[in-house]
Amino acid sequence: MEGLGQGSCLDKALEGVRRAMERTTQTADLLLLYSLAGGSGSGLGSRILENLRKNYPRAFIMNVAVAPRPDGDTPLQNYNSVMAAQWMQAYSDGILLFQNADLLQSLERLASSRRAAPASTGGSTSAPPARISFAEVNRYIAASLSNTLRPHTQVNRYIAASLSNTLLPFPPPGRSAAAAPNTRAARIRDVVATVCPDPAMKFLELRSAPIPFHSAQVGARARGAPPWTALAAELSAMVPRHDALDGGRVITSTAAMATLRAAGADGDSRAKCSSAESGAPAGMSARGASVPGASSTEQHAGEEAVHALQRTGVYPSVRWQREQWRYRAHSAPVPGRAAARALTVVANRSNVIGPLNTYASRAAAMLEVGAFVHWYERYDVPKMALWDAMEATQDIVDCYRYCHGHSRLA
Repeated sequence: MEGLGQGSCLDKALEGVRRAMERTTQTADLLLLYSLAGGSGSGLGSRILENLRKNYPRAFIMNVAVAPRPDGDTPLQNYNSVMAAQWMQAYSDGILLFQNADLLQSLERLASSRRAAPASTGGSTSAPPARISFAEVNRYIAASLSNTLRPHTQVNRYIAASLSNTLLPFPPPGRSAAAAPNTRAARIRDVVATVCPDPAMKFLELRSAPIPFHSAQVGARARGAPPWTALAAELSAMVPRHDALDGGRVITSTAAMATLRAAGADGDSRAKCSSAESGAPAGMSARGASVPGASSTEQHAGEEAVHALQRTGVYPSVRWQREQWRYRAHSAPVPGRAAARALTVVANRSNVIGPLNTYASRAAAMLEVGAFVHWYERYDVPKMALWDAMEATQDIVDCYRYCHGHSRLA
């Protein structure tokens, strides 16, 4: 990060946010996206995050962080990851963590099963395993974020930044933001309030269905909205059940929020969204809320899909969590016919333990011998700062272990 003074990348980024904030009538929430492995994302991104927290203390800030593969993307990824984790834990309200290795394996497994299904019905030989590119992984992440954080109310061709809780596109020149229809706040605050039960546990998992593969969808999937039960089955196939980096432990959840979106009953651009919050085990009762402008049949089918997802056991809750499922309904725009229905789940799960513990333990081993430390010292980052970041990341791991019943804090 050379030249952090006037005219630097940091200065330009903060100035852009300042100008955007001045065009809103209330404190907007902020969403930052970057990778943990490289220096540009984890380094500059952490500095931007720190300054945004200082400049806008009342704003809700959420990070979208892409974790590197455990076997290594860059030789400095362990240092960069623990330092970024330390900064996100200190300054962010919630972190949506995507793991490259898990996403690649899950998407390839699901794509292979889709390709093998027509072959099995026709009696032909099985299709070769599917190969998923990083472009498709990025597409899946973008679709999951859109289905979860997109505002719930249709606005005439644009979203008024002054009425939204996230920095979204501004009204066209000559149009006043105040003249736009009232719009439901984006879901950053909802996500933080629902699935971050403790300020020490901010790392979240996000999964979504349908999967936006670049290749043609199988069968009727490309022609219309898939059934809710199919979306629930597809999402459950994307959810990891065991943490391979933590000795194969069963992954448990402290809180989860499911969001359902579908086209309105009249077929127009309006849509409905129903949210369910839970930390409860399967079989517990649920309370419902009606969806304005949506058919009761469609809403009931969506709620049944959430119950079906719950019965699969892919989100087992910790022992101390006994909160029931709760549904909330909102109207929401639907981006296109191919995504006329969407199901997403944001959960606070124990699968963050494996990757963070791996980065912290490997960073400690590298620090013991002073490997690559000179790359940081030349930019005035002392060795002690790396030790502090490693210990801070290990504290996050210990907190998650304690809350999920894996160990006790000293």
